[in-house]
Amino acid sequence: MFKPTALISLLLTLLLTACGGDSGGSVAGGSNTDDNTPGTGGDGNPDTSIPIVLQVGSGDGVGFTSGVMSFLAVSGSTDIDVTVTVTDQNNSNALVSGNYRGVFEAGCLVPLNSDTAIIQSSSSITKRFKNEANCTSDTISANVYPLGSTTLIGTASVDLNDIIPPADTTIPAVLQVGSGTGVDFIPGAIDISVSESTTDLDVTVTVTDKNNGSAAVSGNYRGVFTAGCFVPVNGDEAVIQNSSSITKHFKNTSNCTTDTVSVSVYPFAGATLIGTASGSIDNSVPSVETPLPSLGSGSGAAFRESQIAATSFSLIAGGSLPISVSAVDKNKGNSLLTGDYSYKFSSVCEAAGTAKFTSKTSLLSSGVGASEYVNISCSGSDTITARLFAPNVDSSIDSNAIASATLTIKTALPKLGSGAGADFINGLISGDDTLEGLDSLELSASVVNPLSNNVVLSGSNYELEWSSSCATGEFTLSEQNLSNADIRTRYFSDPSSCIGTDTVSLSLYERNNPSVILATATKDIVVSLGVDAKLGFGSGGSFVENTLQISPAILAAGGTALITANVVDGNNADALVVNKAYGLTVSSECSDQGQAEFVSAEQIVFQGEARFSYTAQGCEGVDGLTVNLYAVTNGEIDKTRLLKSTVGSITVNKAQIGAILSGDISASQLSVTSIANKLLPTQSEVTFRVVDRNGLPVPNQEVRFSLNSEVGGINLTIDSAITDADGQVKAIVNSGTTHAITSVIAETTTEAGNLLKTSSLPISITTGYPDQNSFNLVADILNPLGFDVDGTSVQFTVRAGDAFGNPVPDGTIINFIAESGLIEPTCPISGGSCSVNWVSTNPRPGFNGNGVLKTNAAGYPGYDATWQGGKAGVATVLAYSVGEAGFADKDGDGLLDALGVAGDESFFSMGEAFLDANEDGVFNDSNTVNPYEKLVDYDKDGSWDAAPAVYEGASCSQDTLDAGVHCQKLVHVRDSVQFIVAAGRTAPAIELVSVSGGITADLSGNSCINVRNEGSVTFTFNATDYNGNIPPIDTAISFEAEGFEIVSEPPASVPNSNSTTGFAFSATIEKDDTFENGRARLELKTTQNFASGWTSVTLTDDPRILLTPDQYLLDVSGGNQTVTYTFRNACGGVPAAGDIILFRLGNGQFAGGGTKLQISGADLTAGAYTVTYETDGTPSTGSVTITTIESNDGISYSVDYEIED
Repeated sequence: MFKPTALISLLLTLLLTACGGDSGGSVAGGSNTDDNTPGTGGDGNPDTSIPIVLQVGSGDGVGFTSGVMSFLAVSGSTDIDVTVTVTDQNNSNALVSGNYRGVFEAGCLVPLNSDTAIIQSSSSITKRFKNEANCTSDTISANVYPLGSTTLIGTASVDLNDIIPPADTTIPAVLQVGSGTGVDFIPGAIDISVSESTTDLDVTVTVTDKNNGSAAVSGNYRGVFTAGCFVPVNGDEAVIQNSSSITKHFKNTSNCTTDTVSVSVYPFAGATLIGTASGSIDNSVPSVETPLPSLGSGSGAAFRESQIAATSFSLIAGGSLPISVSAVDKNKGNSLLTGDYSYKFSSVCEAAGTAKFTSKTSLLSSGVGASEYVNISCSGSDTITARLFAPNVDSSIDSNAIASATLTIKTALPKLGSGAGADFINGLISGDDTLEGLDSLELSASVVNPLSNNVVLSGSNYELEWSSSCATGEFTLSEQNLSNADIRTRYFSDPSSCIGTDTVSLSLYERNNPSVILATATKDIVVSLGVDAKLGFGSGGSFVENTLQISPAILAAGGTALITANVVDGNNADALVVNKAYGLTVSSECSDQGQAEFVSAEQIVFQGEARFSYTAQGCEGVDGLTVNLYAVTNGEIDKTRLLKSTVGSITVNKAQIGAILSGDISASQLSVTSIANKLLPTQSEVTFRVVDRNGLPVPNQEVRFSLNSEVGGINLTIDSAITDADGQVKAIVNSGTTHAITSVIAETTTEAGNLLKTSSLPISITTGYPDQNSFNLVADILNPLGFDVDGTSVQFTVRAGDAFGNPVPDGTIINFIAESGLIEPTCPISGGSCSVNWVSTNPRPGFNGNGVLKTNAAGYPGYDATWQGGKAGVATVLAYSVGEAGFADKDGDGLLDALGVAGDESFFSMGEAFLDANEDGVFNDSNTVNPYEKLVDYDKDGSWDAAPAVYEGASCSQDTLDAGVHCQKLVHVRDSVQFIVAAGRTAPAIELVSVSGGITADLSGNSCINVRNEGSVTFTFNATDYNGNIPPIDTAISFEAEGFEIVSEPPASVPNSNSTTGFAFSATIEKDDTFENGRARLELKTTQNFASGWTSVTLTDDPRILLTPDQYLLDVSGGNQTVTYTFRNACGGVPAAGDIILFRLGNGQFAGGGTKLQISGADLTAGAYTVTYETDGTPSTGSVTITTIESNDGISYSVDYEIED
C-alpha cells in the first residue's frame, strides 16, 4: 500500500517531472475513427479532414500529458494499476478508440498474467502489477502498437517512489502446555494412561497456540519430567522433533498407589520455559493380578456394559443375525480381557427349539466372542443372553457365569399371500377361480416381511412348493426358490377325475428346515369338463374330423383358393365351439419356399371356424397343406400347446409364359479395355426375368441373348441361360476398345411357339477419366464475410465429365488447395459432382508470413510497391484431379490418331497446375513477397513444367500407342475460382462516381441541383470494403430522397460477385408533386452492423423565382423611394433570360409615371433590379404586386407589398 501523503506528493511529482517517449506515427482516417481506416466525407466527396496523429500518455483534452502513464493503488492489496491512453494530437488530444497492444516493463513489480495487454474498440490500456518482492520504488514503462502491427505508436512511463511493502499482520503464536487440543485443551494438565499388561504409566503433554484456538504446534521440544514414586524410563527428559506431543513412560517398581507427576517444557536447544503441567495418581492405579471382568459390546470408552452387539433388532423366520460380545477388564479402562475366558449364547426361542446359534459356546478370541442367531420359526420376540465364564469353569452351569449381556429382538414368520405393503392379502393365491377341460390358468403369489411393512421378501434360503387336491393335476413349476421374488406357475387340472372343487396349496419353508412350514396359502378352483376340441370340417352330424374344405381344389397358376377348418366340441355332439378362443395356423410346402402365400396364416377364432386365403405364386403340381390347432394363452396363440393337427392338398396347374422383363444392370458404365481405370469395371451383369400371365416367376425357361451394338469388340460371355426358381437369368457384357453404347436383347419362346423379346437399359463404354474441358469449379458465394470474421463457410462444387461428356465414375477423387482459410482436402464424385466447404480463418489473403497486411493496390491499407502477392482480400481455390487434356476426335472413334503425318488429329496440352495466389496467370516461385503460390507437381521433379508437345491422356489408338510418343502419362485437369474474402467489421467505403441529369451530363460540380429542370437525376456509386474489393454479400444498401420520387432504386444488398474494383450501382430520382428542397442519402451496413453513409448536395424540384427586396416598408408621401429587388431560383441562381417579372401598383406610381412594368431575366443585373416609386398625387394606401413567371413550366410566383403616399 502507499502512504497517503506520499501518494499525493508522487502524483504532483509525476505531473511535473515524469518523462515519457515520443509521439507515435500518424494514421489518416475519416468518419470511422474506431477502426483507424480511411473514410469518406459526408457529402460523398474525397475526405479532406485533418489526419489523425496518435500519441500516448495520461488523460485527454487539456489534461493530457504526453509520455506519462497514470497509476492507482488497488484498494485492499499491494497491487498497482497503471494506465496509458491514446489520443489525437491534431484534435485537441481527443481520445481515439481502436484495437491496441501495450507491452509493459518494470524493474521490480511483476505484471499480472503477462507483460502484454490488448484492448479492442477502446482508448485506454490498463495493466496490473503485483508487489511480490516487497518493492519500495520502481519504474514502469509501456510501448503501444496497433493490434496486429509492429509499428510503434508511442511510449509512456512512470516512476513510483515510497511504495510501502505489505505489512505483516500475522498474529504471533503464544505457546502453552497442557492436555488435549482445541476446545478440549486443559492448560497445565497432563494425560495419564495405564499400560495394558503392567501398572506402568504413559504421561503425555501437548504444546498448543493460545492465539490460535489452542491448535497443536509442531516443533522440536524438550520435556523434563519428575515423580515422587514412579520411575521415569531412560532418564527424566524426553525430546521430540516436528511434533506437538511429548510422552514419557514411568515404571511402577515400588507398587505405587498414589503419586504426582509434573513436566517442564522447553524449546529443544533453549532454556526458556514454555510452560509446566502436572497430574495426580490415586488408588485408581490397580494391581494387574486382580482384573474386574465385564461383558457387553465395544471396549474402552465405547464399551456398553450388558449389551449384545447386533446389526438389527428384528429378524424374520428363516433369516440369520450376526451377534457379538466383548469381555473387558473394568480395572484397566475397559480394555479387552486376555486369557482363557469362555462365553455361551442362549435364548428363549432356542430353548423352545424355534431358534439356534451357529456357535453356542467357545473361548474368547482377543476378548471377543461372536455367533450367528438363526430364526427357525420363532415368532413374537426373543431374548438372547450371553454369559462369561472364568478360565477352567464349567460353562454348562449358568450360575457359574461371572458376567452377562442380553439382547431382545422382534421375530415373526413370513407371510404368504397376494400383493405387498398395505395391499397385501394373507393366504390368498392370485389367479382365475374356474378351469375348463384341458385349459390352464396362471397362479401367482408373494412372500412379505411383516416386520418391514409387508415389503416383498426374497432370498435363496427360502423354498416354495405347489400342491393340489387333484392327484393328477400338474404345475409347470411345482417347486420354486425365492431367489426371485416373482412366484408364478401355470396349473393344469384333470377334468377326467377332478371335476368339481380342486384346492391348490402353496407352502413356504426354509431350505435347511424343510419340515418346518413357515407359511401357506390356498385357492379353490372349480374344474368343469369344458370343451373336447376336434379339428376338421363341418359341425354336428356333418362334421368330418381331420379334413379340410378347399375350394377350388384344382387351381390355375397364380389363382386363389379358400381353405376352411372347423373346431367342434366332442363333449357337445360335435357342435361348433362358441365364445372360446383357439389358435389355428396354416402352412404348405410351396409357401415355405415362397411360391405360395396365405393372406392370414395365423388366426385366433372364437366361434369355431377359420378361413385361410391361399394364392399360388409360382407353385406347380400338388401342394401339401397343414392346419394346426393350439390353445390360446393371454390372448396369444400358445404354440407350446398343440391340441390337434390335420392335413390336406391343393393342385396348381402349370403357368403360361406372359412376358420377359429387363432387370438390374450391375454397371451402366464400363471402361474401354485399353484403359486401366480402377473405378470402372470392364464387365457388366444384366438380369432378365421371365414371368407368367399372373406376373409370377417361370423357372427352367431358356432365354437367348444378343447385343444391339458390338462396336469396338463389345461381346457377351454366354449367348443363352436357363431361368432359376425366381424366373431370372443373367447375361455378362464385356467392354470393347472404344467409346460406344450398347444394350442386351433377351428373347424366349413360349409353349405356343411365340417369340418374346426385351432390351436392357443402355450400357456406356467410356474412358472414365475427367477431361479438361469438362472440368468445372464453382462457388456458391463469391464475396463471403471472412476477412475479419472466422467461421464463414463457402461451398465449392466440382462437376467433372469425360471426353464423351459422360459423368466420371462415382468415387473419382477431386483435390482442393486454398491460399487462405481452411478447405476440405478432397471429395469423391457422386453423380458427376461433389462439393467441399471452405471456412474463413487465418491465413487471410494479403497478410505476409509475419502477419503484416500487404497489398499491391495503391491507396489502400498495407500498400507496398514491392509486394507481389496480389491484392489483399482476393483469394483463390484450385481443384484438380488426374485426367486427360482432350483432343479433337475427327473420325469419332474416341481415340487420338497422331502419327506425325498429315491428317493427324489435333490435341490440347497444359503446363503443370498451380495455385495462382497473386492472380497474374503465371506461376511464380513462393517467396517473402509472394508467399502463397503453390505448385501441383505432377512429375515430382520440384519445378513447374510448361505444356509439352505431346498428348497427355489415355485415349490413343493402338498405332499411336505403338509409336511411343503420346499417351505416356495423364495430366492434372484443373479449374480455379477467384473470390473475395470481404471485410465486414469495418464500414464500407462509398465513392460517388458521377451525377448526371436528363439535360446536363455532369452535375458533379454543382452545389445545388434542380431536379425539375433536369427531368431526372442519376447518382452512380461504387462501394468497396477495407481492401478496395466488393463488400461482403448481403451488405444492406438503403437509399432515400425525401421530397423526390425514386424511379430507379439501387439493389437492397450487395450481390454475389468477385469484383476486385468494388460494387457499382446507381439510383435515379425525379420531381414529385410538391415544391421543396432536400437531399439524397445512402447508407451501406454490413451484417456485422458496421455502416457508412453519403449525403448529396442540396436538391430541389421548386421551379419558382423568388425575390428579396432591400426595403419592405414603402412610403412615398414624403418623396421618391428607390428599392432594389434581388431575384433567385430555388438553387440560389439568377433567373434565365427568358423568365418574366411583372410589377403592378395599386397605389402610387413609378418615377416618370405608370403603374405596370414588365421585365425579363435579361434585364437583371446579377439577378437584381432597381425600381423608384413616387406619389400619384392622391394620398392613399395600396399594394405593389410582383409576379415572377418561370419560362420552362410557366409557373408563377407572386408577392404583395404595401405602399403609402
